[in-house]
Amino acid sequence: MGGVAQGLSIKMFTILSPNSSIFPQNLTLSEKHQKLTEISKARALDLIMTTNSSETLVPNAISSPVKHAYSDFYYTEMYIGTPPQKANLALDTGSTLTWVQCEGCKSCFELSMPNFNIRRSTTSRPMPDDHPLCVPPNLGPGTKGQNCVYGLFYYDRSSTYGPFGFDTFTFLSVQGQLAIPNVAFGWGLFNKVNFNDYFHGHDNPIGGILGLGRGHPTGILQQLNQITLQRFSYCLPPQFEAQSLLHFGEDAQIGGPSVGSTLILGGPDDYYFTKLDAISLNGQRLQIDPSLFMAGGKGMAVDSGSPYSHIVAEAFKVLKQAVVDYFP
Repeated sequence: MGGVAQGLSIKMFTILSPNSSIFPQNLTLSEKHQKLTEISKARALDLIMTTNSSETLVPNAISSPVKHAYSDFYYTEMYIGTPPQKANLALDTGSTLTWVQCEGCKSCFELSMPNFNIRRSTTSRPMPDDHPLCVPPNLGPGTKGQNCVYGLFYYDRSSTYGPFGFDTFTFLSVQGQLAIPNVAFGWGLFNKVNFNDYFHGHDNPIGGILGLGRGHPTGILQQLNQITLQRFSYCLPPQFEAQSLLHFGEDAQIGGPSVGSTLILGGPDDYYFTKLDAISLNGQRLQIDPSLFMAGGKGMAVDSGSPYSHIVAEAFKVLKQAVVDYFP
């Protein structure tokens, strides 16, 4: 990818957008917050199970720990293949693996647009099982050998499984279209997923996941390292606005006198963890044991799929009482 600019900015949509076909538009504000709370609770529970579980469920050579439930709180539009086929992928900072539901799937979820058709793309090719990227925990040789397969099994019993291969990804950058060849991703042929589980919408436009997690070489950040420089940023728009931007590489720089920063804690997980020292209300630091924010020694997870923050029950009790006392 010589000569490619070290930066990329693409549109990022939220399910709460007035133009979104995922989130029901006839809900009251209270009902919307209730739906978002349900998502956040599920993600928090699944994160706990993910980081504390060594269970492996994927067949053959793939040894995949149980991961979090799906959430399409943020998603982006892009094109895959030659000629390009449109795909909306949910952004997931808790997963490195990117996948999309494909035409010919044996087990499929409902989708309002056509599935990605591998056979119609002249640039698609499977990944051989001896490729250096075809390694556990989520990748390995198929039952018949020769080609690589992927498998992801989730705490809520959702799953996706299929061949792992390459194709051209075309990003709709604000600078113009950027086509990148030979991006590795999963060809979802066996999918037990319901992206509308919390919304009950009739038209689901989300066809897969764009994995923004850290660490694994199959991650988009790692594969497109010359462009992403393994860094990204996005601003959180007011919940009911239409869109924001997801920045990669040089475009990801955020500056100004009001900008703060904190360290991302290391670790083997796909997730991004950071350290929370304390919570204050009205300038008063609450009496909460800081060790409660380091459950399992990992810290607080930054999760693009969780609309609201969650803390452990002991800390929440102190915070809740402080809020009650502040608003008698």
